[in-house]
Amino acid sequence: MMLQNDKRQYEGCVCDPGWTGVSCDVDVDDCRENKVVCIEPNTHCLNTPGSASCVCQNGFKKNIESEMCEG
Repeated sequence: MMLQNDKRQYEGCVCDPGWTGVSCDVDVDDCRENKVVCIEPNTHCLNTPGSASCVCQNGFKKNIESEMCEG
């Protein structure tokens, strides 16, 4: 598809957040691009298709009551 706007031409599509590429089929590494930054202790960013989330580091588990990653 080609769109014209103010004498400029745009080709392609607008991808949903977390995706890029000509066909919007390439996952953006949200962790590497610092779109998701984990500030809680004992966590790290885990990239997932189209998104990312903060998860507990190896050896730690999330405490249901405090919602903190504990060893």
